[in-house]
Amino acid sequence: MVKNVPLEDYLRKQVKEISYMPSKPVYSHSNGNLLSSHLFYVGKALYDHLPLYKKEGFFLGICHDFGKLTRYYQEYILIKIKPDASYSYIAQMKQHSYISTLFLVYLLEKIGTDKEVILSFFMASNHHSPLLNFQQFVRAKILGQQDVLQQQVQDLQNRKEIIEEIYKKQIINHLRKSSIQEKEEIIKIINNIDFDDFLQKNFKTILSDLVSHYRQRKTSKSGVEKLFPPYFCLIIYGILINADRHMADKLPKAYDTFQKSFTREVDLPQNTIYEYVKEVYGNSDELKTILFDKVNEFAESDKCSDRDIYTITAPTGSGKTETAFNLAFKLMKKTEAKRIIYSLPLTNIIDENYGRIYEIMERQVEDFDNSDFRYLLKFHHLANYATSDSEEPLSQTLRNVDDWNSRIIVTTFIQLFYTIISNSPNFLYRLLYLNDSIIIIDEPQVLSADYWFLVRHSLLQLTNNYDCKIILMTATKPLIFESDEYIDLTGHLPLNEMQNERTCLVPRFDINNTDDILNQVLDHLDKNSILIVVNTIANSLEVFNALDNIKESGTGLDEYNLFYLSTNLAPYHRKIIEKIVRSNLKKGKKVILVSTQVVEAGVNLDFEVGFRDIAPLDSLIQTAGRVNRKGKYPLSNVYVCKIKGKSDTILADYIYESEFLNFTEEALQNTIHEKNYLTCIQTYFKKVKNYLEDYEDIHVENNAVFPWSNFNFDTLNKKFRIIEDSFERLPILILNNQMEEKLKEYEQEMIEMYKETDYKQKMLKHRKLAHSRKAFFPFLLNVNRKTFKNLQPYLQENKFVSWAHILDIRENKKIYSKEKGIARESDDYPIIW
Repeated sequence: MVKNVPLEDYLRKQVKEISYMPSKPVYSHSNGNLLSSHLFYVGKALYDHLPLYKKEGFFLGICHDFGKLTRYYQEYILIKIKPDASYSYIAQMKQHSYISTLFLVYLLEKIGTDKEVILSFFMASNHHSPLLNFQQFVRAKILGQQDVLQQQVQDLQNRKEIIEEIYKKQIINHLRKSSIQEKEEIIKIINNIDFDDFLQKNFKTILSDLVSHYRQRKTSKSGVEKLFPPYFCLIIYGILINADRHMADKLPKAYDTFQKSFTREVDLPQNTIYEYVKEVYGNSDELKTILFDKVNEFAESDKCSDRDIYTITAPTGSGKTETAFNLAFKLMKKTEAKRIIYSLPLTNIIDENYGRIYEIMERQVEDFDNSDFRYLLKFHHLANYATSDSEEPLSQTLRNVDDWNSRIIVTTFIQLFYTIISNSPNFLYRLLYLNDSIIIIDEPQVLSADYWFLVRHSLLQLTNNYDCKIILMTATKPLIFESDEYIDLTGHLPLNEMQNERTCLVPRFDINNTDDILNQVLDHLDKNSILIVVNTIANSLEVFNALDNIKESGTGLDEYNLFYLSTNLAPYHRKIIEKIVRSNLKKGKKVILVSTQVVEAGVNLDFEVGFRDIAPLDSLIQTAGRVNRKGKYPLSNVYVCKIKGKSDTILADYIYESEFLNFTEEALQNTIHEKNYLTCIQTYFKKVKNYLEDYEDIHVENNAVFPWSNFNFDTLNKKFRIIEDSFERLPILILNNQMEEKLKEYEQEMIEMYKETDYKQKMLKHRKLAHSRKAFFPFLLNVNRKTFKNLQPYLQENKFVSWAHILDIRENKKIYSKEKGIARESDDYPIIW
């Protein structure tokens, strides 16, 4: 039972809503929630928050835990409620989601719901696991459970009076007191449910029409019309798992807490950013002033909120962030949006950008406090709030963080795009919180062009169904959207002409190997700082080791501080190296940095000259953004090489689409100056888009759109990968003294969580444990299978750390170094970053 609240007292509170005391209460959770209350409030959440098919959403809510009516589940839950009770249960038989799904399909077909709509609800009903492929769900999870289902049906046939009481009395009593608009029609449908008929049906018969429809739609449905039902499925699933988790707490208070996430506790004055920019910067920078003022002029106009998608295209260092936020604040006022979601490519740039927003809020908002998440929240996989300084209870802090209960969320591409394109309940849980949001996407060109089509349609669904506004801010403007789908706020401004020319891309395809790079470095020792970016970890280590080997040979390299940066290093050590390199550069020390593409997205470093192995043109321009960034030098070259591996293979071919590289070479017939970057990249993007038109076809199986359009969400999850999560990797926890102490604390927390018998406290400890685990992420290294196999003799397992193997670097100093990461065999395996 719930601590300090006798079960009988809690029952009496719930009885007020169903108007009578049931002779034999049926529970949904071990805190004493009545099943009818849980079903009703989940249904109400779906009804209130689905943009379409609200009535069907309510039916999903009252069907999703239908299987908890079995004797098997009730005996299982009563053991938890009354530990001294003499009950027993069969673990396999308490499973309840599959029979609940069959009941949902039966009910929706009975009321004549369109098959496409049923398909969306059917797939979303699998709410206790990640979304599956259609065939997986039907064959393995439902038809593969026939023995269990048969026994559950036999049991339910003996409990028909209880079923009738739950649905036709208790849920209907809830409905009569509710504000649901279609409640009279819903009550009529519930009263007409023939539970005898359902329990006598053959499972295959219930699904046969749906399976036939699915097979037919794979060939008969045209492209775009196949895209909405799967997206609608994600919306349904996201609301269902969100509501199901919230309504596991005590009702009806849990529903009020759930609704709180959709109210605005604090206001953000629309001139917050404008006043800050004018007070701090004034008009000292002509380029920034023109960009900011022109976009602000539009933001203050009546037509500002008429469009849904906005683009701000301007050179690096032109103040795009403040400009975009000023637009977002004014859109928030005009549209009464609930939150601003600011999404950046990588975690390593979150802190700096969050810091800028924090500084503005601290200066301009009178009652702003860092521990108060009502205004500003940093959310990514490294953000740990288990030890928050907030004055509110820890349970409420963690709930607010997980529910994005803040006006401004600063997060990563992974958090945003997996919230709209994935099969994971941990991401899709937050899809509901994108409703009525203004989403700022910083540097969208980092997204692979392969995903443009899918990203475009997903974002359009947000604007069409969830009243979202989207702001893209970029230096290169990838052609994700069609020209009539957005408004370009900067296309008429001569921003590139006003920008001092800082860099140029110089083709040097005669630089083919490590020796060539060494010779070029030696030829550029008149430069104070040199950046070298290659495409594979193996090649980056080869170049770094070669430079290190000749550093003391009297070549002049001994004057330079040599550094290495890639995902071969744990995030913690990468961050330290970035900080040291930045400090060295700031002090004017001589620096050489060898890196992979990890340096491209938001690493705020500034070199005098660069060397870059060939890559798509947008990546080359990203690298150029790390050279002469502040315009300290007259003009800096970024030399584009073409590094070869074994058998004269071009290493870039392992990583990138060959056609994209061909388009890049076509652009690099001659040197490209910075003032021409935008023109060249637009030409490049047009070629890419034309090339992808066939690839994007809905029936082409080897792209991410195909599994999406066919409800194959497990396959989609494997094909759609964002930047930091690009390849299948195996996690290794780097163990040092600091992590050993954290590990001991984590083990103790886990033991306490398992021992806890109070439902609410157990859930709090479970949520806290999820945040505590984030303390390990800075020391978590992802490796490919080949590297993992080589490391196996040195790896340890820990029963409390099921999510990673452990490498103790105190015992294996030759295997991992803080300067270079894991010692690897020299090969050209295509591991980038």
